[in-house]
Amino acid sequence: MLTSGAELLDGEKQQKLYNTFLLPTDEDKKAVKRGDYVKVMVTWRNGHASERFWVRVTKIGQPGFVGIINNDLLFTSYHGLADKDQIKFNINNIVGLIKIGPPPHPIHPVGKMLVNTGTTCKHVNNPYIYEPPTHSKS
Repeated sequence: MLTSGAELLDGEKQQKLYNTFLLPTDEDKKAVKRGDYVKVMVTWRNGHASERFWVRVTKIGQPGFVGIINNDLLFTSYHGLADKDQIKFNINNIVGLIKIGPPPHPIHPVGKMLVNTGTTCKHVNNPYIYEPPTHSKS
């Protein structure tokens, strides 16, 4: 459970503040299904400290999601969240995602994952993430 003063970050607000803060598309976030993994972020100290972590989606409802934290967290004593905790979050809290299972379209055997290198964000090959092929216009 979140401690007093801690809250889940709104990724869209964060992206407006920092142009290097890249998010999944709205389309991809709306396509999240039960069993997918999403990355969310908790902040505390009035937003001056934060921690990102993975959550396995267990329920999709209105207006949001329920999931189980699937990460060892470093700052539990500050924000109150720990591995295997159940949390509720909404679509604006999603700052990253991994789709699980075969997609309904042809796939590349190697997908791309967005990685923060400290000064920039870039896409890197990741064999565990799938994305639809890009079709060039002829």
